[in-house]
Amino acid sequence: MDLQSLITKILEKQGCLVEEKNDSNIEVIFPENLQKTLSVDEIETLTFQDGNGNQQNLIYYGSDFIDSLEPLVSSKGLFAAVSLSHLKPTFKNPEKILKNHLIVQNGVFRFVDHEIKQFSYMLINFRVSAIADTKAERILPIIINEQTDTIPLGIEERLRDKLEDASDDLPDLKVPDILESLKKGKVIAGKLALVEYQDFLKSLNRRLNRDLKRLQEYYSTIAREIEKALKKKSYREEDVKRELSRLEATKIEYYKKITDARGKYTLEILIEPINALRIFMPAVVFRLNLQRRKKKMTLEIPLNPISNRLEHLVCSNCHQPILNFYLCDELHLLCPSCHPDCPVCKKK
Repeated sequence: MDLQSLITKILEKQGCLVEEKNDSNIEVIFPENLQKTLSVDEIETLTFQDGNGNQQNLIYYGSDFIDSLEPLVSSKGLFAAVSLSHLKPTFKNPEKILKNHLIVQNGVFRFVDHEIKQFSYMLINFRVSAIADTKAERILPIIINEQTDTIPLGIEERLRDKLEDASDDLPDLKVPDILESLKKGKVIAGKLALVEYQDFLKSLNRRLNRDLKRLQEYYSTIAREIEKALKKKSYREEDVKRELSRLEATKIEYYKKITDARGKYTLEILIEPINALRIFMPAVVFRLNLQRRKKKMTLEIPLNPISNRLEHLVCSNCHQPILNFYLCDELHLLCPSCHPDCPVCKKK
């Protein structure tokens, strides 16, 4: 959406009458309550292309008019709900799909049946900041199936196209409290953020190792000089004590510098929700039985209608999305890192 279309939509939402005059101008009639807020007259012509550099009311990113719109839209778009109930989930051979994409390392599963059900998905955009000696920020979208707690990875781009046909006619479906979904999304965002910032972490470790190496070389040189001086036979007892004291001070200073360097490169990740969108859509759900030794459980895994792929389950301990997992004796789903000692069982 270009700037002119965006401003037109915002103004129309605020009760303005907007008429497009040509490709670069719109004429706007402002309601009385907005005239003072935006410092405009009742009728204004807004221009979106600077042809000669002298137009009045030239609108561009960062212009005063754009800034004046912020109070009108800052509370909008924080949360909304739409429906994609028109989607037609399709699939072939569910047993083959499960066999090719679901791996239970120390147990077995058996396909039971399938059905098409209505689900609500929470799409949450998080601002993820990685802070150390430098700072990096990015927007990380997380999508959660609110009924099954599964994660449909990699559907953001396709979903954006589907939302153009979304409806406001929401189905009657019981959904969890939005704060509960935000809490779950934040945990998953924290796990995926470590993957997103792998390059940042590698750069951080390179700089840390470089500084530690320099410190080691510098203080090792000083220590060697002191030890060399101590070997001189001409040294008196007070000279030896002075050099030993200097050597001890060098060690203390070395360890302090190491601690400072590690503190400088300590990574802090801040995760802040920006906005959320609840999306209702139908999906095929596969029902199967999981078994480890004599214990069994029933599990539901949706086949996402956007990607036509299995949605990822979540590790019971670290909340990492998984389709390749282990089962503990209590049938908790565990990623390879959390197996074999089940932290969930230990907490109990």
